[in-house]
Amino acid sequence: MIMEGNRYFNNSRGDDLLGQMRDPSTTGKLETVTTTGGNPGADDQNPACAAGVARALGVKNCAEGSVSQNGATRPKTMQNPVAEKEEESCAELQEMAFDFARQGRNQSLAKMLRHGLPVNLADAKGNTLLMLATCNGNLETARMLLESGAEVDRRNDRGQTPLGGAAFKGHGEIVSLLLDHGADTEADNGGGMTPLMFAALFGRCKVIEQLQAHRASLEHRNCFGLSAGLMVRLSLRIARLS
Repeated sequence: MIMEGNRYFNNSRGDDLLGQMRDPSTTGKLETVTTTGGNPGADDQNPACAAGVARALGVKNCAEGSVSQNGATRPKTMQNPVAEKEEESCAELQEMAFDFARQGRNQSLAKMLRHGLPVNLADAKGNTLLMLATCNGNLETARMLLESGAEVDRRNDRGQTPLGGAAFKGHGEIVSLLLDHGADTEADNGGGMTPLMFAALFGRCKVIEQLQAHRASLEHRNCFGLSAGLMVRLSLRIARLS
């Protein structure tokens, strides 16, 4: 048994699931699974969700991936009665992927992606695998996901982007990685807050420098009317006094 977050997973069970994904009889079906996010009413042959992967593995009647406010695919409540084993297979694939992203187990997650797991899979809050990896400071996992085609600016249900989360947490190396992949420095992450404003709010001086080097605007104002420029000046002044 191995610990993943607050759950225990059986190594052999994970091997069984990946073994099904490696089965040559499912290869053709897995090739139809998209990695670009779900669309309402999408054809069953293009299920951009872990449920679609499970269905390609022969797990019947597994729930379709629902579409969050930001367009990311994520699990949907089961609407049809299914066998307990089939339901568990679908759920395990999803939860294992989310935990691998949180824990920085990029090799295990990469293996699942190679066998058809959608790279933009999102949890019940709209957090994609990339969001989970970046917010938890997992640089190499974030790099692997981006190189596998993850959308760098995909938002969660609160309108937050991976760059906003990394700036808030002060993960400088991840901020650099996201910027190198074209992350939007001006994205409103809720309440008019840009990544630069998050960095300033939490005193992330290194991240402030990184974002300013990429010409992040000082003119943006949040919902309280505070400008990014003012927040940056206050943050740097406080840092000098401490």
